[in-house]
Amino acid sequence: MALRLGLASGPMVVGPLVHEPQRPYAAMGDTLSLATWLQQRATPDTILVSAATYALVQDEVQGAACEPLGHGTPSTPVPVYT
Repeated sequence: MALRLGLASGPMVVGPLVHEPQRPYAAMGDTLSLATWLQQRATPDTILVSAATYALVQDEVQGAACEPLGHGTPSTPVPVYT
């Protein structure tokens, strides 16, 4: 089993879903999209971290800068850390 994680920090909207009672809450926003995008690009057994998240945890964890990844349209380089 291989684990791939994407972590991003920032604002999100979290709230109840009235039309889906079996799933009481949902989250949405650019931060969630970035975390999902990072997770999809992570190699097996790797955690990719956004620059905002790395700034928050850099004193507590070991990390290394990766080559910036293109994100969005047009593709904008995004700083990423492992």
